[in-house]
Amino acid sequence: QRKADSLVARTGHVTEPLDRILKYINTEFASIACSKDIAERFFISQNTLERLFKSELDISPYQYLLSVRMSNACRCLCDGKTVLEACSESGFGDYSHFISRFKKKFGMTPAEYRNLSCGKKG
Repeated sequence: QRKADSLVARTGHVTEPLDRILKYINTEFASIACSKDIAERFFISQNTLERLFKSELDISPYQYLLSVRMSNACRCLCDGKTVLEACSESGFGDYSHFISRFKKKFGMTPAEYRNLSCGKKG
């Protein structure tokens, strides 16, 4: 997952087609339901999208999308938003899924992350 995290802001070191896709994901992450939506938006097959990500970034489109969403959730939490707001604003449709994904990635709940990493209580 760390590999994907370091790629979130680095879109200038990839080919132009992937650069456009990454910029789209970085701005529209909350409204993208799945990688199929991305493929359809750019008029390519899911297999082509998967190959593009794998060859240039060595991750799947979903891993990248998830990483962007998690980064946004962390920003939301540190900005004082509730866990539910961070979940919703980061594009997670299911609260319990968000909590379990967050715990798996960071080893703590979103509330614990906010308290320990952002210096906020609540």
